[in-house]
Amino acid sequence: MIPALDARGIGSDPRRASPSSRVKLVNLLKEARSVRASSRSRVQVLAFPAESIALLFTPKCGSNSIEEAYEPYAGVRIGGHPSLRHIDLSEYERGFSTLSGDQLGPLETVCLIRDPLDHLRSWYRYLLRPGGGDRWWTHRGGTFDHFLEYVLDVEQTRKMKTQHEFVRDETGEIGVDRIFALERMDRFENFMNERLGVRRTLPVLNRSERV
Repeated sequence: MIPALDARGIGSDPRRASPSSRVKLVNLLKEARSVRASSRSRVQVLAFPAESIALLFTPKCGSNSIEEAYEPYAGVRIGGHPSLRHIDLSEYERGFSTLSGDQLGPLETVCLIRDPLDHLRSWYRYLLRPGGGDRWWTHRGGTFDHFLEYVLDVEQTRKMKTQHEFVRDETGEIGVDRIFALERMDRFENFMNERLGVRRTLPVLNRSERV
């Protein structure tokens, strides 16, 4: 399986392509549509080459709402493969930073982050869901306090990636060009609408009770 693309992510006019290139393009788009249908909620990066934006999806930071609002306008959609889970900045720079091609230059990276404690509360709620995964902290007890103790334990064997780690580049420095706060989603929404030339309101999806 390959990352899902649409025609704008190909970088050429299909009508001017050679017969072999057109066949390759048709097969690519067929697979892209299949990926979109089977794994709609697993998008990890939306790239908008014409608008020079690469939108990274920080875990537990409104990903479903953002995808619902802006995925239709993306030129490139990365996701749908089991190995593509939570692509952080350093991973993006290593494997996907050339999405815009040589002519347009590097894309401006964008993401959201949220209050760190609220971020951990969201992870805790997610892991408590049926099918939410191995509740690997429960050997200490099943409360949120036990979960925090495990996450903060430097000796733990299963390390959760922090938001700080998500936005760091390969040198260890904070490298995302624009970081918005989830608590001020209106600023992110205004930025995206202005850059894309659209008027979208982010839907409220997957909101859960506070811990």
